[in-house]
Amino acid sequence: MKSESRHALLTAIAKARGWIDDIRLGRTASFTEIANRESLGERHIRLLAPLAFLSPRIIAAIVDGSALDDSVAIGPVSVENCLLTGKFTGISPFRTSLRQIPGQPSI
Repeated sequence: MKSESRHALLTAIAKARGWIDDIRLGRTASFTEIANRESLGERHIRLLAPLAFLSPRIIAAIVDGSALDDSVAIGPVSVENCLLTGKFTGISPFRTSLRQIPGQPSI
């Protein structure tokens, strides 16, 4: 995975975690409020929010570059395309394809 793709993905994960914390702690009542605050569409927020629940092992693999390459798709679009072009149609973080991390049990 290219470093700019990795950075964009990790930034999206961090933002998603913040948004979920805002809702959980009562600082924000809805995704609509978050979308207005961030000047983004509510759909964009809803599509990225599940990234907040990625396994720490998956995040660690993203950080060290052992889990993803540029051809990995989240749903029907590639990581690079969805993060760098802003086209998030059909993204489902729960369908992420990861290759096996050497020495680790299957995810």
